Amino acid sequence: MSEDMIRVDELRNQSIAEMNLIEQLTSIIDTIEKASQRLGDMLNALQEEKYELAKKGYEYVRIVKENAQEKKEESMEYLVRVSPNLMYKEIFMLTLNHLDALSQIIDELGFKVSLVARLKTKCSSLTSINEMFSKIKEMLSLLRHESKNLNINPKQSLEQHSKILSLENTVDQNYRSLDEKILENRDQLQAVEALLLKDVINLIEDAADKIRETSYGLKYIALHRF
Repeated sequence: MSEDMIRVDELRNQSIAEMNLIEQLTSIIDTIEKASQRLGDMLNALQEEKYELAKKGYEYVRIVKENAQEKKEESMEYLVRVSPNLMYKEIFMLTLNHLDALSQIIDELGFKVSLVARLKTKCSSLTSINEMFSKIKEMLSLLRHESKNLNINPKQSLEQHSKILSLENTVDQNYRSLDEKILENRDQLQAVEALLLKDVINLIEDAADKIRETSYGLKYIALHRF
């Protein structure tokens, strides 16, 4: 077999492996997005003082998180098997690790919200927290499309990356504003409630940061696929 034919086979195998990994990344993001949607329902219930509904929602978040982690492990095993055919395996590996960390952040956030519901916390900041988390859901939707478009239209992936960065900046601004607001409303709250709400907004910001980091990984893959 000539060197040219070997090179063609290598490129074909690399392309197939990349396409499969991109589909797996998209599937993991879709799973995490489902958990975030249920978490959004929990925050809505909390705001409406439907505390039992808010508490029960965490079980689904936990199950979906475990599903996302199982998919990540399967993707890692596939990545190891096809790594000889991948030029940018480190980027795929880093992106998978970011998604694993993101699923854990969403799970921890769901747990903290369930604790806030157990305390039947009433606070004017809950509306702002809900609005802040809505940006996370929007970022995850963009991230899913950014990943999906890697196999369809990489240029669109770059557009979605830019939108994610803009939303992440908005979350940062919301975080600073909410941090001050919780301090201002501390007379309405027990100490443990204030601490839990602070944990919630910290985790929302962490989620935004991790989505941004994941998006950068997808951006680098997109640039390679032009």
